[in-house]
Formats: sequence, C-alpha cells, structure tokens
Amino acid sequence: MNDDIDGRFVLPRLIDKIADGPRFEVMERRGQVLKMIDSRYALSLDGILNAVTEEKDVKQHKVAVILDVDVDLARTLFKELSGKAKIIGVWVGLDSLDKLKDRLKAKLASTAIPFPPGETEETYIRAKIRKVIKDIEFGVVSGMFDFTILNDDFDVSLAELKEAAKYCFK
Repeated sequence: MNDDIDGRFVLPRLIDKIADGPRFEVMERRGQVLKMIDSRYALSLDGILNAVTEEKDVKQHKVAVILDVDVDLARTLFKELSGKAKIIGVWVGLDSLDKLKDRLKAKLASTAIPFPPGETEETYIRAKIRKVIKDIEFGVVSGMFDFTILNDDFDVSLAELKEAAKYCFK
C-alpha cells in the first residue's frame, strides 16, 4: 500500500518479548501490552504512539499508523488513544453472512481452525455468526468507524481502503 500513498503509512513499533525482556514484563504487569501478535511480539499503546518518529510529519499529518484490529481491540484503542491521536476507523468485512458461513465451513473442513471440543459444526458456526452480528451492530452504532468496506474481493477492498485513506491526509 505504501507505494500508492507515498509511504505515509507506518506500522506500529512492536515489543520484542525476548530482546525487551524486562521492559516487556513491566509493561505486561502494568497492562500496557494490548495484544500479543505471536509468541514473541506484542502491540502496545507506546508502540502505536511512537511509531512515527519525524515530528514534522506528525505536525503536518503526513504519516499515519495503520492497524488491523478486532472489535475488542478497537474499543480499547478508541478509549486509550482519545485525545492523544486522531483515529480514523475503517470497518472491513464480508458483504453477506452466507459468505461468512461458507468461509467458516471451509476452514473447519480444512482444519485451518481447530474444531472446539464438545461442539458440533452447526453450534460452532451459529456462535461465530452471533458474534459477528453483535460486532456489526457495535460497528454501526458506536460511531467509531468513518468508513465501511463490505465485499469479499481483496483487490476491490484494497482499492476502497486506499481511497478512504486519502481522507487521513486532508
């Protein structure tokens, strides 16, 4: 995406659990670790706020940190970053629940996601769809999202995201 938007998007600085061991442990105890990305790296508020190092770019709104988060983390970010950073939320999702159901079935069939013990495929899918509906309801009524992208075509979604991103730099 950087080549289309002049490299103005940056990723947050992640905490390295191994290299930043003592610092990581202190941040974890203080609740400053927002999300483990994998077994080694984590996202923190500090990593988001300090991802942009060029002060002139920040003052001129030339650079933005881009994050891919779920609804729970979006809630936390909006709460924690309020007044500290300008947040532009973009809701990205499939354009039908049937497509979601088909994807879940395909992932279960391929064992890409582990099948929870004690559940049938039907109960698992119903629970996931209820969660998605609850998340969509939140996305609509929360006022946190400035743009919505709904489709299952990656290239179309990316083009729409790039178009929405132009808003960030106005």
